[in-house]
Amino acid sequence: MSTVEAVVSGLENGMAVVDVARTSGCGRCHEQGGCGGVMGGTSACATRQYRVPNTIQARVGDVVMLSVPEGVVLKAALASYGACVLLAIVGAALVTVAGGGDGVAVLGALSGLTLGLLLLRWNRRRWERATDVGLSIHFK
Repeated sequence: MSTVEAVVSGLENGMAVVDVARTSGCGRCHEQGGCGGVMGGTSACATRQYRVPNTIQARVGDVVMLSVPEGVVLKAALASYGACVLLAIVGAALVTVAGGGDGVAVLGALSGLTLGLLLLRWNRRRWERATDVGLSIHFK
């Protein structure tokens, strides 16, 4: 199980809202000449919030450890990238089998990729709920 430090920023209906400082990015996010925490149009070094069951009666301001079960990140990556790649290949294959040329196959691949991205966006809320992936908190 992987753990990361987090700060409780709110409490809602038995859930603790925890803030985790993300450290991914260019590796020099806040240095002179670094990306400034912005890579690819998103804030790579921004704080991320998660809602987890408050089983330890944490209070706002408490520093806690957020635990992530092994395999959750791999499953998320496979679901995200794998679904998009698979739908892009299926889209290209369907158009090719239907008698389309290379240009139309590219459009089929782009259509499949777009469908995959739309499905990811639609499922995003469900995947971000901490109780669905087994996130938990404990005192440091």
